[in-house]
Amino acid sequence: MEGNLLISRKSSPVHSSVALDQPRPQEIFDNMLEKKIDICFIGGIIMDMTSYMDAFPKPGETKVGHRFEAGYGGKAANQAALAAKLGAKCAMVARVGDDANGRSYIDHFRSLGINVNNIRTSDKSSTGAANIWVDDSGMNCICVILGANLDMTKQDILDAEDTIAASAAVVIGLELDIDIAHFAIQIAGKHKVQCLLNAAPMPKDMHEDFFCIPDVFNVNESEASIATGIAVTDAESAKLAARHLVEKKHCKTVIITLGENGAVFGSNDGAQFVHVPTDPVKAVDTTGAGDAFCGALAFFWAKYPDLPVETIVKKCCDVATMSVLKPGTQASFPSREELPEGFIPA
Repeated sequence: MEGNLLISRKSSPVHSSVALDQPRPQEIFDNMLEKKIDICFIGGIIMDMTSYMDAFPKPGETKVGHRFEAGYGGKAANQAALAAKLGAKCAMVARVGDDANGRSYIDHFRSLGINVNNIRTSDKSSTGAANIWVDDSGMNCICVILGANLDMTKQDILDAEDTIAASAAVVIGLELDIDIAHFAIQIAGKHKVQCLLNAAPMPKDMHEDFFCIPDVFNVNESEASIATGIAVTDAESAKLAARHLVEKKHCKTVIITLGENGAVFGSNDGAQFVHVPTDPVKAVDTTGAGDAFCGALAFFWAKYPDLPVETIVKKCCDVATMSVLKPGTQASFPSREELPEGFIPA
């Protein structure tokens, strides 16, 4: 595939897209290398309460499970943990409750080397929590109480503006008030920071800025279905959805994850949309696999902007695949030392 540097039809003038089989322009590369922080993550912090069972209970049924575990979760927080474990300098902008879970999470992030200066404590709500069920096939069902995540304010984003501006890339999730996420995207655009939107959970209606400002729009198949009205069930329907997001929603680069079927990506450069398969494995726990993908995407996007995007997407699929081989969320994420030699460029 051949591609060019193009400006999206409705994109901010400070953002541009680039063909997915080509490195990004040198001026973007140089600017990213000058930053003090690799990645700033803005989004949810959630404590995971996970129950493992042979099969999910039916309505009204009581099941006896195998095991219970409590751990650290939240989409943006998971992504930050993965990127930090791979070696990125990360910062987190979020809210926790004034409770033991919130304090434990901040200590956990400190242990990973993540900057916690912009994690605020809410006096109105408890730290977010998720009840997770995992069956013997590794599939999961999740009920999330967002709690303090919904207490984040525009002032929290403004307080973190210097951190955002000092970052090579910013990753924004939607486990917070949608207006605050919108404001964060605008601040990232103001400072010409490479912006990756993980549009999860996907609301039914989003301002056009959510599509056209971010440099990367990353969703899974169900979220892509909501955003486009196209039932995404396989790679071919994912390509149709990705094309719709580029041509109708004016996204610059779209990456749709497909679980065990890998990912589809494409951009507004006119090149074809590509399916990247993943290696089949027997999953133990799929919880957080999408976050592992997005965290790896942020890592390679920020640290190695000269890598072709198809190479990055393949590496992200590999990291996500490794994460499903162990139980838990962040506990299942591979560290840099656990990856094959040469997986991360020198």
